[in-house]
Amino acid sequence: MEAQVSDLKGSATIVTGAGNGLGLAIARRFVAAGAKVLLVDQDPAVLKRIGSDDLPSDRAFALVKDLADDDSAASVFETAKKTLGPVDALVNNAAWSFHKPMLEVTHAEFERVVRINQRAPYFLAQEFCRAVANAKTKPPNPAIVNIASVNASR
Repeated sequence: MEAQVSDLKGSATIVTGAGNGLGLAIARRFVAAGAKVLLVDQDPAVLKRIGSDDLPSDRAFALVKDLADDDSAASVFETAKKTLGPVDALVNNAAWSFHKPMLEVTHAEFERVVRINQRAPYFLAQEFCRAVANAKTKPPNPAIVNIASVNASR
């Protein structure tokens, strides 16, 4: 069943990995349903998405941030607080992968996969729960959505 356009009016959502592909489509759908959205991506192209017809600058905001950084969760929520106000939902969509034989994987590549695909969603969820717990007005239906890929089973 398709959500009605007014279903998310007044809500605020963070979408990671929102510069392209699935994350961008999710962000667009949330905005179409009435939500304010913070699009987070390491690619500066995310900044060019804001101001289009489907991501108007009064309801869509962008943050260029590498989620592998130690301060990424705190930085995302600091920006969300400034641009969105209280956050109702978090969509952990960002991911990083590569394909090469196990014996050729470097420490840096392995660390980046873990930081973006496991560590970032965990600490973003932690910050979300902290923000909800400390909110003056609790969101009626707070939600965390974790997106996974078939690559997780490879």
